[in-house]
Amino acid sequence: MIMRSIYIKNLTVYTETGVLPDAGVVVKDGIIKDISACDDLRPGGDCDVIEFTPKYSLIPGMIDMHVHGALGADVMDGKEESLERISENLPREGVTAFLATTMTGGSGKILNAVKTVKHFSDRVASRGAAILGIHLEGPFISAKKVGAQDPGEIKAPDISLFNEWQNEAGGLIKIVTLAPEEFGALDFIKELKRQGVIVSAGHTDASFEEAVSGIKSGLSYATHLFNAMSGKDRTTPGAAGALLTDSRVTAELIVDGVHLDPSMVKLALKVKTVDGIILVTDAIKTKGLPDGTYTVGCNEVCVENGAALMKNKRPAGSVLKMNDAVKNMINLTGCGMRDIVKMTSTNQAKLLGIFDKKGSIKVGKDADLVVLDENMEVALTMRGGKIVWSGARGEKTTL
Repeated sequence: MIMRSIYIKNLTVYTETGVLPDAGVVVKDGIIKDISACDDLRPGGDCDVIEFTPKYSLIPGMIDMHVHGALGADVMDGKEESLERISENLPREGVTAFLATTMTGGSGKILNAVKTVKHFSDRVASRGAAILGIHLEGPFISAKKVGAQDPGEIKAPDISLFNEWQNEAGGLIKIVTLAPEEFGALDFIKELKRQGVIVSAGHTDASFEEAVSGIKSGLSYATHLFNAMSGKDRTTPGAAGALLTDSRVTAELIVDGVHLDPSMVKLALKVKTVDGIILVTDAIKTKGLPDGTYTVGCNEVCVENGAALMKNKRPAGSVLKMNDAVKNMINLTGCGMRDIVKMTSTNQAKLLGIFDKKGSIKVGKDADLVVLDENMEVALTMRGGKIVWSGARGEKTTL
């Protein structure tokens, strides 16, 4: 069967090298074939045209590095139907790829979860966002900063256990969140780095010096910076201070108006710059569900007014959508769309080693694309050249 080209035209295109107003992109066979001002583009042959106006922006598909669930589905369910539900929900918010994120739990439960991710990835559902790998959040964390994790299932760093999970996951574990101050953690970090796994500090009570030792050993990422870590509420800088000020560390931010005070978001942007920040949702299974009380992991979680809180009123993940994180980041800091592209796509692709295929709009790269209106609402999401979400804002015609 001959594949028809798709021509997305008359919008502002944020390419890898600059911004093109009143421009268009031609997509065929899942790849970006051409990018240019509309007057210069000649798609040729059979072609579907989707026409917008310059008030719409075309950016690369967003990549969420920290997603636990949505619509009642959780990665820890260990069920392919749960992963499918999460995957199919994400394009509505402009996400074309993500890391399926686990939680601290029993060894068997984590094993089942990572095996299920591998099986699901092998068959690649085309109707939703792609799973790029697994973010193992715990169980090698601190009981002093447990957050919404299960304190009864925390484990000391164990490379044999990790290797068992990684083997069953087919090498899909890309990030491991741990507490670098725990006994044996530094050698564990070194081995993970040797294996090519990104090591992240999170749910940690490390002192500044202990966090620095972790960074020297190969730690290069911060899981939800300032949240569930030492330093935010003390006179000593703690882990947060070390992770914030070290340029070797890329930091996640949950910009939902719940996890971080606006001043902390501005501080992080000022110090880390747009090249060192990754916007994530840390979304849990209650995202997309009505307000109410739910069981998430080992916790009772109340969802109300855009927040998911435990009984102690502390956040239990979020119900944040990625395009809302974009809105919030722009409103809080005044950053521009080119900055947003870096924090939602480019930085992620570079960190995961896939920037040759994803993370920017460039001829030859995967056609993972998102159209946003002036209010940062998603008008269209394309993954691998296929439209996986349409807000019906574009007027589709055929040449």
